Amino acid sequence: MAKDKKSDLQEHEGVSGIKTANTSSILNIKEKRKAEVFTEHLIVSILNKDITALARAITVIESTHSKHSEKQTP
Repeated sequence: MAKDKKSDLQEHEGVSGIKTANTSSILNIKEKRKAEVFTEHLIVSILNKDITALARAITVIESTHSKHSEKQTP
C-alpha cells in the first residue's frame, strides 16, 4: 500500500544579492586592502586585541607574494 503523502522538504529560490551595499563603503574597504602593511602598526594593533590586524599579519606571514616576503625579513 503506497502512501500519497507529500514531503515536508521543499526547495525554495535562493536569497537574492544584497542591494543596499554602499558604494563609498566598498571603495573604502578596497583602499584599506591596498594600503601598505607596517610591522610596528600590526604589532601594536595585535597587542590591543585587534583581530583584523592579527588576520592581516597571518596573511603576510603565509603569503608568497614578493611584496610580503620583504616584510618578513628582519
